[in-house]
Amino acid sequence: MNAKEAAFLLGVHYKTILNMINDGRLAASKNDSGDWVISESDLAAREQQIGDKEFATIYTNMQYKSMKKLIILL
Repeated sequence: MNAKEAAFLLGVHYKTILNMINDGRLAASKNDSGDWVISESDLAAREQQIGDKEFATIYTNMQYKSMKKLIILL
């Protein structure tokens, strides 16, 4: 996911995500276009450090995406 999607999931501003990446609090890499790419597992790990309430947000979103894919297949 990109930094804006991560910001939405964490409920923070986009620039907060960029600050978290730049100071090492959130792992991310850049794609060929130069955009930050954050894995769901890295975001979930960061969420766990923030607190259980926010941590649940990531897994709820991941479950939603899985269910959506399953419904499309049916």
